[in-house]
Amino acid sequence: MWAGCSRHEAPADIVQKYFAAMAAGDCGAIAPLLADEHARCEQMREEYQEQKVEFRGIEKVEPDGRDPRVTLVTAGMRYKKSEHHWVIRVEDHDGHLKLRF
Repeated sequence: MWAGCSRHEAPADIVQKYFAAMAAGDCGAIAPLLADEHARCEQMREEYQEQKVEFRGIEKVEPDGRDPRVTLVTAGMRYKKSEHHWVIRVEDHDGHLKLRF
């Protein structure tokens, strides 16, 4: 389990860790990666499984021009038999990177 990801890790790596943990159904590894403390991992995992959400890879990483503590990571996804692009906020929380969907 990751106790939080340090700023030394790349935002794209944090996104990849999240989707690897989600694919494994490892809510213990997912929780420290999320900025929203009220996110319901079990519910998210069930929705991913029901919709057959598949992480296809990182497409783009760019700084958020509105907030210097935020990096935007675009992830290629497949679900509902088509390709999608999710923009995920990776926020710096006191030196630890956290995801916000």
